[in-house]
Amino acid sequence: MPIQPTYKSGTCSVVSGSAVVTGQGTAWALALVAGGTLSVKGLSIPIASVEDDTHLTLDYPAPAAMAGATQAYSISLGRADVADAIRSNRLLADLVATLSDDVSPFVRTLLDDPDAATVLATLGVSGFAKTLLDDANAAAALVTLGLAPVGKLLASGTALNTARLDLPLDPGFRKYKIVLDNFQPATVGRSLCAVLDYGSGYASSAGNYVYGGDYALSDGTGGRTSGSSSSFVMSGGQNAAGSNGICEIDLTSSNGWYSWLKATTVHQLSSNSLRQRLDLFCQAVASSAKATRLGLLYDTGNIGQANYALYGMN
Repeated sequence: MPIQPTYKSGTCSVVSGSAVVTGQGTAWALALVAGGTLSVKGLSIPIASVEDDTHLTLDYPAPAAMAGATQAYSISLGRADVADAIRSNRLLADLVATLSDDVSPFVRTLLDDPDAATVLATLGVSGFAKTLLDDANAAAALVTLGLAPVGKLLASGTALNTARLDLPLDPGFRKYKIVLDNFQPATVGRSLCAVLDYGSGYASSAGNYVYGGDYALSDGTGGRTSGSSSSFVMSGGQNAAGSNGICEIDLTSSNGWYSWLKATTVHQLSSNSLRQRLDLFCQAVASSAKATRLGLLYDTGNIGQANYALYGMN
C-alpha cells in the first residue's frame, strides 16, 4: 500500500508544450488534488491549480514524452495534504492571535467552564444571588427576598392597625401605632364616629367625652376646608376639666378632604383612657376599605403634656 494517497480515476489527455491537462471521467475538483503531482508515462509534474473536475493546470508545459490522449495517469495527493495542513495551521494561528488580542484574560477563564453553574462560580455570583436568577418574575423575586408578606399585608390592609414599622424617630418620641390616610369621608365618617362614641366606656365616668358631630368630617364644602396636603396631624394636651380644644384631630388627604374630630368637654382625663381612645381612633381609620396611605402615631409617654403626631407617607 502506498505511503501517500493517489487519485487515478478515469483518463487524461496531455498536449506537448501545454500546461493544460484534460480529464475524462475524472473528479479532480471534488477530489481536492490541487497541490498534488501528476504522473504520466513515468514522468511527473506538480499541479499548479484545478479549474474543475476535468481540467487542471501544471506548473510548467508538459514535454513531448508525456503527450497523448486518454492516457492512464496517477496524481499523488501527498503535496496536497501538506498544503492543506499548512493552510489549517495558518488558520489556527490566526484564531489564536485573535483570541489573544480581542479576548481579555478574565473571559478566557470562562472558556473551559463545563456548565452554567461553573460559569457563575467563576463570575463570583453569590449563592443568594443565584436564587434570584431563576425567578420567573418580580413577584417570585419578592418571595425570594422575603418581601412578599409585607407586600401582601399592605395590599390587603389586614391588621394594619396593629402593625409595627421600623423608622427612625425624633428624640423623645416612640412608636405607638400605624394607621392610614387618604380615605373617603362618606364611608369613614360613620365608622369613625361610631367607634369613638362606643369608646366612651373607657373613660373614668360616663359622659366624660362629648364629640362635636358637626365637625366630624368635611368634604371641602363645610367645616375645616382650608389647605391641602398629603399628611395629617393630631395634637392633644390635658387642660382643666370642662375646657375646650382637647384632643383635636385634623386629617388632611392629598385630595383636599379634611376630617376633624374635637373633644369639646373633658373630665378627669387619664393617661390610660386617652391612650385607649387613640387606639380606637386608629382602629376606626384602619378599618376603612378606602384607606391607601400609611402613617405613624407617636406619643412622648407623658399623656398629661402629650403631643401626638400622625404622619402620612406617600
